[in-house]
Amino acid sequence: MLSDSVFCKRKTSLRYASALASILLFLTMPLLSKAADLHDYDAAVSHLTNSLKLEPSNAQSHFERGLAYSTKKQFDRAIQDFSSAIELKPYYVRAYVERGRAYAGKEQYERALVDLNRALKFDPKNSEASALKKFIQEQKERAEQASTAEPQNARAYIERGVAYIENGQHDRGIQDLNKAIKLEPNNADAYVLRGIAYSETEQYEKAISDLSRAIELEPGNAYAYFSRGMGFYYLKSFQSSLKDLNRAVELNSKDANVYLLRGTLMARLGQIGEGLDDFQRSERLKGQKDYQYYYGLAGFYSILKDATKACEFLSKSIEEGYKGFGSIKKDFDFDNIRTEHCYLQLMKDR
Repeated sequence: MLSDSVFCKRKTSLRYASALASILLFLTMPLLSKAADLHDYDAAVSHLTNSLKLEPSNAQSHFERGLAYSTKKQFDRAIQDFSSAIELKPYYVRAYVERGRAYAGKEQYERALVDLNRALKFDPKNSEASALKKFIQEQKERAEQASTAEPQNARAYIERGVAYIENGQHDRGIQDLNKAIKLEPNNADAYVLRGIAYSETEQYEKAISDLSRAIELEPGNAYAYFSRGMGFYYLKSFQSSLKDLNRAVELNSKDANVYLLRGTLMARLGQIGEGLDDFQRSERLKGQKDYQYYYGLAGFYSILKDATKACEFLSKSIEEGYKGFGSIKKDFDFDNIRTEHCYLQLMKDR
């Protein structure tokens, strides 16, 4: 039986990993290039604004422009567009979900939860709305706790650092995690979280260093192995990535995201059957084929130079809600299909 202190530490590690769900939205794919995305979404806003001049009652155009504004963190404009979409289409579930997300970006958590409850009223089985509602409730609780006290120990700095990172303030988040590590040099949570923050800003060498330290402190930390394996993948150190992902599976065979990344990696290593098996395992664990699943398969088939299947699955990922077009343009998994007609058509005006 674990001692109380160890048990609490494990629970805390899992809670922080859960809290970073929004940070790791693209766990199994290269992270978004902020500069590229902002450029893409500026163009999208311009295009959709012109479209709305011709057809001001198009709810879909209002919704898509709202997504672009939200990505640029222009939450007031995003909320205005989502509200217009809802006025035109009162049962527009995705508009309620995204308006809730935008309210959360403004830290208006009560309004966010109202919208998510409405979305779930119209679509009780909407897994995205359910997950986002749970996350915002947790974020609301953390914000309330953080507002009542200044950091006085490592744990408090970690709490505030996580909040900064979740809000896209990575530099401030890393500063708080630096302070936490200075106070508690052997705090594995702090190293994992700082490693993730470095990955978010594409500082993969620093991320790997922090995650390696976390593994030294907690050799059984599956999440640290997965995150380091992802860093190695981005650096194209594929054998090191495979070693870490295999270890992550040994420690926790229930993490669907590990199988997605390892499945794509298998294509690079020429182990096609094993890669497809990993995608099937991920689907069984998730209980569905979501945009991450389709995105991973698109990369898998692009690596194999099967442009038809790569474009098919990339299109399905976008249909399922993936909007990281800047990431697609940077993702080296798609280098083999850049000049293919289907890819050019899919990415036209995006």
